Amino acid sequence: MTVLTHNQIHDIIDNYKDPTRLIVPDGITHIQDYACCNIKSLKQIVLPKSLVMIGEGAFMGCEQLAT
Repeated sequence: MTVLTHNQIHDIIDNYKDPTRLIVPDGITHIQDYACCNIKSLKQIVLPKSLVMIGEGAFMGCEQLAT
């Protein structure tokens, strides 16, 4: 099981230099509870085929999220 945490998500967004888009890396199987909570700039998320679970409230407060 490879879990994506809140801190890792912020690192990914910072590295891509695009605060509106999150590309979850291949191999990630779980997104932690509240991992993306309140990232107001997030508009798009690209999920890998390896993902099997998204935690409770993982995208809560992402008001601009469209996809």
